[in-house]
Amino acid sequence: MLVNCNHTCAKVGLGKRQYNARCPIPPNRTAALPPGVLHRTFDRAMTDFADLKPERISVDPPVIIFHKFFSEEETDAFIRHGRGRYSKSLAAGLREDGTFGDVETTIRSSQHSWCQHDACLNDPLVQQVARRVANVTQTPETNAEHAQLVYYHACARVGDPNCAFYGRHSDYLDGDLERLQGVRIYT
Repeated sequence: MLVNCNHTCAKVGLGKRQYNARCPIPPNRTAALPPGVLHRTFDRAMTDFADLKPERISVDPPVIIFHKFFSEEETDAFIRHGRGRYSKSLAAGLREDGTFGDVETTIRSSQHSWCQHDACLNDPLVQQVARRVANVTQTPETNAEHAQLVYYHACARVGDPNCAFYGRHSDYLDGDLERLQGVRIYT
């Protein structure tokens, strides 16, 4: 790799060094999810949050669907905060110039936005959902990303090439292992 892709590798290395200079990992940081806690968290989600209608669809890897995680009022709040803010969904990846960032993707054809503007962040309904996420996952709210708001346009029929889709993929990014936020734990 270093012989055939020297220029790209140098850019990737430079990007890592620049990031580490801007966002150093504090020596006293604690893991959001200590080793050995993941499966206990999923077990607790099944027993302590029956009102959210959890359904375990896989044990390994652990996957739960919450059929009632949001109230109608909370759902409406997120829809309201996304309206007029959507843009084409991209994915994290390596750009042509060797930097890491948003790139075109084949895993989804949706539009999305983030709940990172003051009106959304300060909405009591949004804050209520953030507290619930922290409670269910047993991770601090400060360790969470902003809520991603995703819009899929309606389909005339299944299989229509104009249908919006979100393909199966992993949210794990190798580069995040060395970053301040670490890798994504729950999604």
